[in-house]
Amino acid sequence: MRGFALTKGVFCLYVVLGIWTHAWCEDDPDIKIPAMTPTITVGSVDVRDNHLKLDYKVENSPKLDTWICDAMDSIRWGTPDFEVVPSKDGRTLTIRKRLGLPWEAAREPTWARYVRLKAGKSLNGSLVVPLPAPSQEIVSISAIKRSDYIRHIVLEIGYYEGDLPALIADARHGPELVRFNEINEYRRSSNMEVCFYTDAADPLAKSELLLQIIVDTPRVSYDKTTPSRLHPLIDLRRCNRMEITYEPSALEYLFSYEDQRSVLSPAQMGRLQSMRKVVVDDAGDVKEFISQVSRGAFHGISVGPAKAHVVCYEGKDRVAMLDVYRDCFLTDAGDPFSFRDARYSAQFRRLVVKSIPQSGNNEGASQGQPPK
Repeated sequence: MRGFALTKGVFCLYVVLGIWTHAWCEDDPDIKIPAMTPTITVGSVDVRDNHLKLDYKVENSPKLDTWICDAMDSIRWGTPDFEVVPSKDGRTLTIRKRLGLPWEAAREPTWARYVRLKAGKSLNGSLVVPLPAPSQEIVSISAIKRSDYIRHIVLEIGYYEGDLPALIADARHGPELVRFNEINEYRRSSNMEVCFYTDAADPLAKSELLLQIIVDTPRVSYDKTTPSRLHPLIDLRRCNRMEITYEPSALEYLFSYEDQRSVLSPAQMGRLQSMRKVVVDDAGDVKEFISQVSRGAFHGISVGPAKAHVVCYEGKDRVAMLDVYRDCFLTDAGDPFSFRDARYSAQFRRLVVKSIPQSGNNEGASQGQPPK
């Protein structure tokens, strides 16, 4: 597959707005003064025939914890995502994970998930956008006037400083607070996450802070119409067995946060970390996986460092391959999709745990419950 990657050395420009970057000590220019607020950098932009992959890194200041926007979407679709919106001249593509922006249309309340980033720590993220890049609107409206190619990408990530759950609890009362607690009961997978709904009138959305970076890109095409591929172009109907390989291991895939791993014994953690591959041949599990993949929604997705590489077989014949992340998957051809049913993420993890062989002393990893 033809493609090329850009590294930090060939970016023509990057700008960080609303934050302080590292400063230099006047007495010793070789000593860096830590930034007092989070900073964002782009590691690479990899442009392929049918998708663009952008890797970024957020580094937190040593001052206090922050909460980084990890996903957002309209409640109509129910799949965590981000905005992809072209500028009026069509030369700039804005990719957004943030709530604190002007709402350009009357839409349903927006759902968002934020991830806690401890003081002095960093967070790596990757976004995959199909090419030609389709508009992916949540609270914005794409401009009508467009050129043929994108020249610049603007990445915007929203964040809050301090104790976000406490801020939300103070801003919600009565039924709203009950709804907030219910949402976090079934939509988040860890105490390191917080989820909530908001709208244009919510002062909490207006108080969100912003990380922004601009990078020049090669000629990137985009789709001027609604994407026509609503479902994956792969046929899994012949599949009756799946081999799942974890990268880097089952531990990172199933239990990505520290508080999730705290419920595991050392033996369970060690066994999960050594686990690289399982086989799923239960007819019901395979059929449900095929059904969920066949109904996937085609748009840009967020991918994490841990994944499950799934190879589908009919007997000994390989049918297809795809990479499954938390709420989404990439086909072997590089097409990004999300699962329409947000509940399937937890279901897929349960079948993974069920397929791990039991140990003789019942101390095996399958005793641990996978996160939601």
